[in-house]
Amino acid sequence: NDALQQLQFHVERMPLAYIVWDTNFKAIEWNPAAEQMFGYSRSEAFGKSAYDLVVPTDSEVVEAVERIWHNLLAGDTSSHSVNANVRKAGSRLICEWFNTPLRDSQGHIRGVASMAMDVSEREASEAQLRDAQKLESLGVLAGGVAHDFNSSLMVILGNASLLRATPGLPAKAAEYVEFIENAGLRAG
Repeated sequence: NDALQQLQFHVERMPLAYIVWDTNFKAIEWNPAAEQMFGYSRSEAFGKSAYDLVVPTDSEVVEAVERIWHNLLAGDTSSHSVNANVRKAGSRLICEWFNTPLRDSQGHIRGVASMAMDVSEREASEAQLRDAQKLESLGVLAGGVAHDFNSSLMVILGNASLLRATPGLPAKAAEYVEFIENAGLRAG
């Protein structure tokens, strides 16, 4: 079949990892991009569970993956997620996954096709951007606080100057005014 051969040709050369899982979540197809991304050859991956191949042991990741898998087997056709994954060598990566259930001619689900792309760099860049935005917000907040504080100090220093210029001000009061002005100038 020409269409099938053409599809196989594209799957072999696509830059996305293409994996087909049976209903027990075991790999039955594993393209070259999956080999490169996760470090397992096609023969090493064949028949192995996703939990032995790409899913890290962190309980929150496992729970999220199990929820997605359950929904796929129930017929969810719009599965998209970004998860932490693990390579054969043990290093981590972040992958964006697009999954769809595969049905036979009677409409029964016989497996799941998954495409994944490594988005580790994108996620790191987005995290850096979020951190920069937080720092910028903090700077704006600090600038606003400094402005409000300086405005209050100007009122204090201005009134202290008016008080010092009051005719007949007792010497002790003039000494207190000087303390106020010195403290205000230091605070500024």
